[in-house]
Amino acid sequence: MDLPRDVETTNHSLEIPITMDALQKKLFAAQGSQLRLYEQYMSSVSGLKKKDQGIDLVRSEASINAQALKKLVEEDQILRGEYDDLVNQCNDLKRECFIYQLDLEASKRSGNKSEQRAREADSRARVLEQELKHVYSIIKKHESLVDSVLATIVSEDETKLSKWDQKPSMQKAASLVSLVTEMHNEKHFLTLKLDRAEQEVKRVREQNRELKKENLKLSKQGRMSHLTSKKRKEKDA
Repeated sequence: MDLPRDVETTNHSLEIPITMDALQKKLFAAQGSQLRLYEQYMSSVSGLKKKDQGIDLVRSEASINAQALKKLVEEDQILRGEYDDLVNQCNDLKRECFIYQLDLEASKRSGNKSEQRAREADSRARVLEQELKHVYSIIKKHESLVDSVLATIVSEDETKLSKWDQKPSMQKAASLVSLVTEMHNEKHFLTLKLDRAEQEVKRVREQNRELKKENLKLSKQGRMSHLTSKKRKEKDA
């Protein structure tokens, strides 16, 4: 049992000797107090270490969270930039598709007009061919008639020939010769017209082939642009 401090002081003042038991008890009491203080100290140190570890953990987590947040902000800015680029590309593709559609419609209209011109040229060529055949048959008939008349005239002597110069039959023969010549000229003119018509048909057909190629190209480009735009929209979604 610990002695009161006032008793100890009194004994010391009165120079009363302290017994060994009292000193032993005092020593045991001091050792017990020291042990308790040491245990409290160690408990406080352990608590402080735990607090420091908790603080370090919180700081580490806060640093990691701050870095993650910074990275997320940077990624968000990058994604926003990519999104804006995709929106601009999408708008460009829409404009290109609209232009392709206009070009395709114009090409179709031009192709329809070219086909109409080709049909008209074919029709003109067929008409001219029929006219040429008709004129050719007439020429053949007149040539046969003229050959017959000339053969009759040549078989006569010059005296009769001079007499026939004034006869209606001779005048008719001359008229037939003139008609044959005129028919030949008309045949030549119709042949030229037919050649020009055939050239026009070839030219129009060639234009039609080129227009069809262009239409196919525009259609393919339009489909590719549509597919690309669709894929980008699906990717954005």
